[in-house]
Amino acid sequence: MKLEGQDHHESFGGYKNPEDGWHNLLIGEGIERYTRDNNSSVSVRIPWQTIDEDGELAFSTFETCILPSGDVFESWEKKIGCILKVTGLLDSFNEKLPDDCLVSDQQFVDALAMKLPGKKVLARTEVSTYKTKGDNPVEKTQNNIMEIKIYAGPINGGASKAKKDVAPAEDKW
Repeated sequence: MKLEGQDHHESFGGYKNPEDGWHNLLIGEGIERYTRDNNSSVSVRIPWQTIDEDGELAFSTFETCILPSGDVFESWEKKIGCILKVTGLLDSFNEKLPDDCLVSDQQFVDALAMKLPGKKVLARTEVSTYKTKGDNPVEKTQNNIMEIKIYAGPINGGASKAKKDVAPAEDKW
């Protein structure tokens, strides 16, 4: 068989955005540090997948791009700290990484990529729209993670089951 491709295809597939509200999320493989072509900013990309009420992976996936720069850097450190806290990894990150290590450093991102995939969180999401920049702006939809809590098993009927205690993390570095 010989495959042929085309430059454009109208309906290539898709995914369902979760509705606004609380969802179970699984942190996926592929966490990476990304630098724009012109070195203007550094991002840490964390893939997330929603998990349905039965604990099965749903079709919707999205990424959080963390852009630490200038005044917002401290805010992103707090968000990464929260992710590590609710997944039970904060203490081991604080113990294992040097004090001068930043969330945008490759060493830190490598540790995230090694430790976070497979961890689950409970997250409140909201769908919003925005317009792209440029000569022909297009309105797009995105799903935003507004809040996260400790994962305590599948959500039934939208009710949160957030735990108060964090289980100790494995210490394999």
